Amino acid sequence: AIGGLYVAQSVIGGITWTGLAAVLRDQGLPLDHIGLLTLIALPWALKFLWSPAVERYRLPPAGRNRTGAIVLVGGLVSSAGLLAVAQLGPATFWPVVACLAVVAFAASTVDIACDGFAVQNLAGSNLGWGNA
Repeated sequence: AIGGLYVAQSVIGGITWTGLAAVLRDQGLPLDHIGLLTLIALPWALKFLWSPAVERYRLPPAGRNRTGAIVLVGGLVSSAGLLAVAQLGPATFWPVVACLAVVAFAASTVDIACDGFAVQNLAGSNLGWGNA
């Protein structure tokens, strides 16, 4: 289960960071605009700011673990954002950037939930494998 969660995140990242730049360049977008897309990675660097809130929601004081809900909503938001990007096309650069920023925030939030789930469910000796 943990491996599947991380594979899904990798697919979203691969589409966004590898494939999209090539498609946008092929569509004639200037390199300086494509370079700005790297700023969309900021949510991964800054996710420590909202990770306590995600963990409080993920692990309520009483009741069920909500990791699945976070992953499902994050996946849906990411998919909707990528579909919106596909519909907008490269001529509308700033709306594409806005959609990708939403995707990045959702995907980094899913990453927080997946990391918490891994720490919760892996034995101490296997945490390194879960992190790989």
